[in-house]
Order: sequence, then structure tokens, then C-alpha cells
Amino acid sequence: MYNGKNKLFFFADYEGLRRRQGTVLNGAVPTVAERNSNYTDFTDMITLQSGTQTDALGRSVPTGTVFDPATTRQVIAGQVDPVSGVLAPTSTSVPAGTKEFVRDPFGTCGPATLTFTLAGCKLNNLSAAAAAGRLDANAINLLNLFPSPTGAGLSQNFVNSPKLREDRNAFDARMDANFNEKNQLFFRFSLGTIRNSFPASSAACRRRRVPAG
Repeated sequence: MYNGKNKLFFFADYEGLRRRQGTVLNGAVPTVAERNSNYTDFTDMITLQSGTQTDALGRSVPTGTVFDPATTRQVIAGQVDPVSGVLAPTSTSVPAGTKEFVRDPFGTCGPATLTFTLAGCKLNNLSAAAAAGRLDANAINLLNLFPSPTGAGLSQNFVNSPKLREDRNAFDARMDANFNEKNQLFFRFSLGTIRNSFPASSAACRRRRVPAG
């Protein structure tokens, strides 16, 4: 029988960490008007922003205007757009013959309009597009997964306070065997596991299910 007295040594250790930490996160979710209209009223994208933009036909639209992708067409600087009848302007940065693309906004004003306004053109109203079946039901179901906003605005309109979770476990074991002055043996085993949960600002989405559509 092997006598391990003063020849066989064991060592083991364990380290564990359990962390639960509250945190405040901000995010962007659909506005109340967008959700309540079943995503046909996007006027908040205009009213909650400022400024205007100009397209390749020189037409002015408010910042946040939603354009109809079905109206996408190419226009050439210095030539008349056959759809709107508007002459595409030229400039030092856009010489004649330059090819660009334009779209018409969703609303009641025709493509020949030079200044689109929210009130005058009922911009960002997608009711007609919805009635024509142009809004994807799956996309709407996905948008409905987002929680309701907790504040106003387009961005940073949702505040969430999820719990950060971190679990760590580490274990070490070692054995040393001294048979004699010339023969020694050691064995070491280490195991570590880490489980972290860092929730996103809209972590509430994970608790919902997408309805069949």
C-alpha cells in the first residue's frame, strides 16, 4: 500500500460572484399616434422635428416626410420630369445632364406641388396605402412587439429599468505527489463558468409573442 504521508498533497478553491444591478436605459419605440393609427399616421415624424428638405426637382418638403416608394423615378437636371411637369434645376454642383432620383410624398398633394406642407397636403397619412393592402401585416405585428412609450418625442421616448445579472463560478483543484527526490507528479484541474444577462432598453419585447398572421 502506498504511504502518502508527507508525499501527497491536495489543494482546492472555489470563487463565486452573484451580481444583480439595476440600470436605467433609454430607447426609441413607436409613438402613441403611430400605434393607435395602426401605423398609418406618421405626422409625429414631422411635428416633432423642424426644418425642410429639397429634392432634385427643387420641391420643398418638411423634415420627416414619408415618401411613396412606388413613385420612385429618375430625373435629369435641366430637363422636365414627365410625371410632375417640373423642370429639374441645375446648379454649379448639379450640372445639366446629372441623373438623380425622386419620390413623391404620401399625402393629398400632386407631384407638381413645389412646397409640400403637413396641413395643406395631409402628409404622412398612409390610410390609402393601408386600404390598398400595401402595409405588411408581419411588419405591423413586429412593431406592436415594442412597448408603449413612456415619454414624448421620436427618440429616447422609452425609459426602462431592467436588472443586470451576472453569475460567475470558478473552481481549481491540484494534487502533488512526491514519490522521491527524482520523481514528482502533479495534476491540476480548473473550471470556470460565466453567465451574463445585459438587457437592452426594450427588453420588454422578449416577453411578448408575435401573433400569427
